[in-house]
Amino acid sequence: MIAKYDGIIIETLDVKNMLHDNDSNQNRNTCDVSWYEFSRILEYKSLWNSKHFHKIDKYFASTKICSECGNKQDMPLKQRTYLCPSCGHKMDRDLNASLNIQSEGIRCLKESTTAGTVGSYACGQSSTEDWMKQEKREACQAKA
Repeated sequence: MIAKYDGIIIETLDVKNMLHDNDSNQNRNTCDVSWYEFSRILEYKSLWNSKHFHKIDKYFASTKICSECGNKQDMPLKQRTYLCPSCGHKMDRDLNASLNIQSEGIRCLKESTTAGTVGSYACGQSSTEDWMKQEKREACQAKA
């Protein structure tokens, strides 16, 4: 994924609440994946390869916002299709949320790079980036 894309945008998940709110079948699927480790590796590899990486806050209402017009509405978990009462847009709930996460991530990355306060999520100077550059440089020199 890192080699294929210029940036990765993910939503931070509250796995503990997901386990309480879902049925037992979804609980098993949620527990099968180490979300923290997966996001940590994505972040590390993004920085290593000078790619953009951004985490969307878990409180961003990605499932409640219409990806077409921006209207916000309550969405119970059992409702799997997003139907906007404002513009009539109809889409799978998860696809709508992913489009909102993508838009918010791109907006945040543009904001952070134009403001000059680029952090580790936008691949600027960070506390971990200096030692990763050194580690990468040493790895390249060892190959030569």
